[in-house]
Amino acid sequence: MSAGGALAHRFAVRRVMAIGAIAFGAALFVLLDAWTGVAVAGGLIVAGAAPWASRLGAATGLATAGLAYGGGARSEGAATPAAALARGLSFTPALIGLGIVIGLSVAAETAASLWSTLLLRAEAPRLAAIAGLGAAFFAICHQATLRFNADFIRLRFSDQRIIVGSFALAAGGFAVVAAKGGFVASVAGFALIGVGTGAIVPCSFALAALRTGIQPAVGLSSASLFSALTRLPAPLAIGAIAQSFSLPLAIAAFAVALATASGSMAAFAPSGGRARAAGKV
Repeated sequence: MSAGGALAHRFAVRRVMAIGAIAFGAALFVLLDAWTGVAVAGGLIVAGAAPWASRLGAATGLATAGLAYGGGARSEGAATPAAALARGLSFTPALIGLGIVIGLSVAAETAASLWSTLLLRAEAPRLAAIAGLGAAFFAICHQATLRFNADFIRLRFSDQRIIVGSFALAAGGFAVVAAKGGFVASVAGFALIGVGTGAIVPCSFALAALRTGIQPAVGLSSASLFSALTRLPAPLAIGAIAQSFSLPLAIAAFAVALATASGSMAAFAPSGGRARAAGKV
């Protein structure tokens, strides 16, 4: 993700998106038609007879990509790979903060979609056949209701205010689910989480792209990279809490984390305001 901005800058957004879509479709076709663990891309480490070979292959691929990136940067007139890195990423506190916001939102989305069925099935075993309604209502409110209509909301409110309110709504949804108020209440809670998280990622990326003093590609790439600070450890944390204590307590931890994020965004919001076409930041 952090290389997306550099690729778009070098080859144009339309071309990168077109090739990426084709590659994604091909990879998905192979994944859905996988007949063994080896056929699954990430399954080599598990299914391989020699795990070290998979690690060596991954390291070789990353090293090759790094050399290719360095060569491309030198062909553009960069003095050293260090200069290319400085030009490709920005370590400003605002972009690090936006990356953390994006990562936390993605982690909350993942938790809602992956854990909803398990929680609802445990809460109402007799309704196990329709336990998928939690994920379904989350997806409907998240994608169809909010994410596809985020621009309509952004015309009326600043990105910062939308993020603050969205985190508050999502925190309320996680609190409802953690309270175990019944099957219907929990489904409604997952729907509220979908509404709350739907606009956070696009608004955060809009703020990152409009940071003053840097190119949009640099802002997007940097925010994508820094999102790993919260996006990667969150699933491990919720799994550890669920295993050691309970899943509702792990869900409640997300409610606290999102409420804290809402307050932090309200108090220490990055400059940028509304992402307007005029580019006022």
